[in-house]
Amino acid sequence: MLESLKNALLASLGMLAITQEKLQAGIDDLIERGELTREQGKKLLGELLAKGQAESQALSGKISGEMSRVMEKTPFVTRREYRRLQERVRALEERLGAVAPDEVEPSSSASEAPLEAPGGAALER
Repeated sequence: MLESLKNALLASLGMLAITQEKLQAGIDDLIERGELTREQGKKLLGELLAKGQAESQALSGKISGEMSRVMEKTPFVTRREYRRLQERVRALEERLGAVAPDEVEPSSSASEAPLEAPGGAALER
């Protein structure tokens, strides 16, 4: 989900670059036809680009805020939370002298034990 939003933001930035090229071409056309002076064209391009950048930043802020709000409501663990939990588990294992999970041999009884979902509901393997 975050990756698709990131791609959308990158695409919008690409569109901003294309828009700048099109604006410049349009202004150059107006200058060639004598409807604008070079100075007016430069000023107009600067104003339009500044406005576009401000709108782009505002949109980026809105998207970021919305993503934060959505992420707070979803039951997913963030990468930061996951790493913090890994460190806590590692520290507890060291304190208890426990073996890391990747060093433990799986027993046949563990693989045959029924799986449970939160709330105690049985799951199929």
